[in-house]
Amino acid sequence: MSKLTDDPSAALRQEAKAAARRFRSGWLEMAAILQRVQRERSYEAWDYKTFERYCADELFIKPATAMKLTRGYAVLEKHDEEMLKKPLETVAPPPLELVHVLVKADDRGTLTPERYAEVRQDIWHGEGTSEQRAEEMRARFPAPKTKPTLRVVETGLKRYAGTARDLYDELKADRRVPGVVKDQAHSLLEALEQLVRNHSEVRA
Repeated sequence: MSKLTDDPSAALRQEAKAAARRFRSGWLEMAAILQRVQRERSYEAWDYKTFERYCADELFIKPATAMKLTRGYAVLEKHDEEMLKKPLETVAPPPLELVHVLVKADDRGTLTPERYAEVRQDIWHGEGTSEQRAEEMRARFPAPKTKPTLRVVETGLKRYAGTARDLYDELKADRRVPGVVKDQAHSLLEALEQLVRNHSEVRA
């Protein structure tokens, strides 16, 4: 990767690296920085085509983990911006698995401001292990037993297709990747995009 010494985002890049080294002791700081990198698309100035590739190659954070971090922070920012304005060193972050339960509840529309207020104390000051606290939160926001709607299915398919598009674009530009692998990636992309179109037609 090229070094752009006059890049105004250079300080942010170094901040992200330092936060990644401290990641094991607390995820909130790392999540805040990653969300900023993602929103500002700073990774493009650092010669990365995608946010996921930047996280994996430079910070050694798996794309799935990066998504869990940024989405978790976004939900807390949405429902409890006041808490996130406090100095990070004064805030004990809730378990990430617990926050992931809140993310799913927010996606389903069940994490209303009123419901968040009910569980706020347990989110930030609950007792027990991380696993116990996450399980208690799952009991408060149980997953629906009904089948997902067509809209939910279509949203998931669009996300898969977007990921396949990013993968294909990267493979296509890499001379080290055999043509047969690129063809397989392109076939996967076309298949997913066709699924999206099919579900859109059904829902229309």
